[in-house]
Amino acid sequence: MSTPTPAAPAAPTGEPDAPQAPAPQASATSAPAAPAAPTQDPQDVASLPQWAQNEIAQARQQAAGYRTRAQSAEQTSQATLDRVAQALGLKTDGTPDPAALAEQLTAAQAAQRQQQVENAVLRAAGRLGANADALLDSRAFAAQLDQLDPTAGDFGTALEAAIKSATTSNPAFSAAPPAPARGGADLQGTGNTGPRQVTEDELSTMTPDEIVQAQAEGRLRALLGG
Repeated sequence: MSTPTPAAPAAPTGEPDAPQAPAPQASATSAPAAPAAPTQDPQDVASLPQWAQNEIAQARQQAAGYRTRAQSAEQTSQATLDRVAQALGLKTDGTPDPAALAEQLTAAQAAQRQQQVENAVLRAAGRLGANADALLDSRAFAAQLDQLDPTAGDFGTALEAAIKSATTSNPAFSAAPPAPARGGADLQGTGNTGPRQVTEDELSTMTPDEIVQAQAEGRLRALLGG
């Protein structure tokens, strides 16, 4: 009797199993939790007590009144400034008129020129022995001044020549000579060389010592009837 032959092992029918990847470990540091939402809106006035709602409503009403009054005051102030600026010619109402601006500029330049010429006449007249007021009141002399240019380099020389010509042709343009100094009255008569007599006005301002000295000098004879 024969010994049975052992059967060969069966061939594998599939691929070998792949090694399994290790499971990911949880991170040691976890993300911070989101803050909890507020349970009540701080701007929700309706959730406040009634007295608090009344205070807030009153404060808001007063603030609105302040803003309205401030805006009104600012508008009134600006309107006042605009009227003043228009009155002074610093601001025009609407589009400026080029012709009016040119006219104003010409008038301002003419006034400035006239002022410069008159000041020059006043300064030169006294030095040249002329009456500045009489010269400036003369139409003929004013016509001569119109021919002069105050910005020219020879303006001073031309002005002096015009003043000298005017005073030579018309003595009324010359300054009046100074009046002679008035001395005390000659109470002793013409040609008397005696001491000058004291007047009543002078006597009222003199001290007792001055009066005694004046009497000793014979200057009180007219008052004493001597």
